[in-house]
Amino acid sequence: MDGIEVGELCDSDNSRRLNPNDQTWQIRSSNPNHTYSKVYKNKNVTSAWISEHYKEKFIDDLDYSLKSLQQDVKRDLCCIVSLTYCKRAKLRALKLIEEAHKAQYEKIYEYLLDVRTQNKGTTTIYCLDNRLFQRMYVYLQTYKDGNRAGCRRIIALNRCFLKGYYGGYLLAAVRIDANNGIYHLAYAVVESENQASWLWFLELLAIGLEIVSSYQISFIFDKQKQFANPLCCLLVDDTGSKRETYLTMMETVRTKIMLLIVKKKEANKWKETLCPKIRKKLDVNIKNLLR
Repeated sequence: MDGIEVGELCDSDNSRRLNPNDQTWQIRSSNPNHTYSKVYKNKNVTSAWISEHYKEKFIDDLDYSLKSLQQDVKRDLCCIVSLTYCKRAKLRALKLIEEAHKAQYEKIYEYLLDVRTQNKGTTTIYCLDNRLFQRMYVYLQTYKDGNRAGCRRIIALNRCFLKGYYGGYLLAAVRIDANNGIYHLAYAVVESENQASWLWFLELLAIGLEIVSSYQISFIFDKQKQFANPLCCLLVDDTGSKRETYLTMMETVRTKIMLLIVKKKEANKWKETLCPKIRKKLDVNIKNLLR
């Protein structure tokens, strides 16, 4: 115990002595009967201490309110602090978080160097704008090897907003592997989601995958129109199908519908629990296991 405070109006009897070895107080005898009321003030609960103790909550929620902080301090520590006190603690915590984020940006070069060292052949691109972080692209060599080993010619594109202190967007590209699973390709962090950032990401992706023509690959995305323009700019021959006549389009649709009807009739004739495709894969796996 680092120290003991006894209220001036308390009749309890406490004897203590200072331990010369570690300079801490040791209680020798104590009377647990107190006559004073509970004290909700503690001089050790400073704004600096609160900012350090509740820093993780500010990291999780930058909009963490002063009222919530005041209630949490009261519930966790049985201590009442003013809103002004909480405001100073919040400002200090936000400053600590900002400094921590800045320190992370200073280590980007070292991080990318370590990634390239641990994964020989990995592609990393780092862009600056007036000596400030703008974009970062990573395509690991292990992903390259797996992609060449056997993935379907389909690339799915997606993005998500980063809720960190400085914001930004995470762009990602994935493929479908031989087991019908998602196989990651490349990812990037950009300053915002616009045509320039997507075109930059897709150009690097096309170079990494050695895509020369859009006929070699198919791109899919979840109803995001901002993907279309960069793809058309990068792979011009992809716009050819839009120039076909209405009759050609209608005939293509009719053919696909007829094929679907035929496939549905064939599927209705199947009596087993598993569909033919899964049954075929299962038979191959059983045959390989019996070798």
